Amino acid sequence: MGETRTVVDLVLMATPSDGFNMLRERDLLELGFEALVVARRPPFPSNVVDAARVRLTSYGFDMERASDYWSGSH
Repeated sequence: MGETRTVVDLVLMATPSDGFNMLRERDLLELGFEALVVARRPPFPSNVVDAARVRLTSYGFDMERASDYWSGSH
């Protein structure tokens, strides 16, 4: 449960985390918590999924990359 809470807290931060920014700079956002939340909706509440989607979309991320990565088809 602690891991889920950590992911939720990071996704709901007003500004992206340092880790998010590092992944963005390397074009690896599919590895981030936001992508995980979008790809694996349960157990995350809808407001967390929405926040993750908004953050990723604001950086032009293709949501299909998240689904592909977290489904194991990479």
